[in-house]
Amino acid sequence: MRIVLLPGMDGTGRLFSPLLPFLDKDSTTIISYPTVGKQDYDTLAEHVKSKLPDEEFILVAESFSGPIGAILAKSNIPNLKAIVFVATFLSTPSRPLLKIVRHLPIKLFSKMPFVSAIYRFYMFDPHAGEGVLSLFKDVLAELPSKTLKQRMAAIQSLKPSGGCIELPAVYIRPEEDRLVPYSKCLEFKSLFKNLSVRSISGPHFIIQVNPEECARVINSVHAC
Repeated sequence: MRIVLLPGMDGTGRLFSPLLPFLDKDSTTIISYPTVGKQDYDTLAEHVKSKLPDEEFILVAESFSGPIGAILAKSNIPNLKAIVFVATFLSTPSRPLLKIVRHLPIKLFSKMPFVSAIYRFYMFDPHAGEGVLSLFKDVLAELPSKTLKQRMAAIQSLKPSGGCIELPAVYIRPEEDRLVPYSKCLEFKSLFKNLSVRSISGPHFIIQVNPEECARVINSVHAC
């Protein structure tokens, strides 16, 4: 059975690099997102569908990709056996913050001297290594601003969806997440009948800061 990783808002999958050493490399696939064309959730979900393996797999949907995971769960894909959601949401997590960020000149902002402190406060933590922070900055710098803003718009347009999905699911909740409130985790509990919540100490970028603990959860689902 394979592990299929869906990345956060960067869409590249490069930010999974701290996690990969703790997963079976021969069983792990990353599906990245195109940087051109529509960036709404339905379009990206169709892109992911076209890349899914022909064998049984579990899905790991990080942050931005949570709604894509939910769309796929509703699609009754035969080979999809379980989903691990990581620090994610089904409705807009912080509408005021997104509104501000969408109108910032992202490329210019990312070069400001104070930006590392902001990233550490909201996304990482004071003790996050410089290596992971540099990786994040490098990935962000390579992405087209238009693509990032389209993805932010996609998040802003999210609305809670109803239903009752029986597919087994796990939600990894960072205990110090400053971007996604605990109420967003509860939305998953309403949608997924068989959801378990695993709390892990760390910030929103929990996979990058605490990859070993996240891998332990993912591997336990993969082994079932």
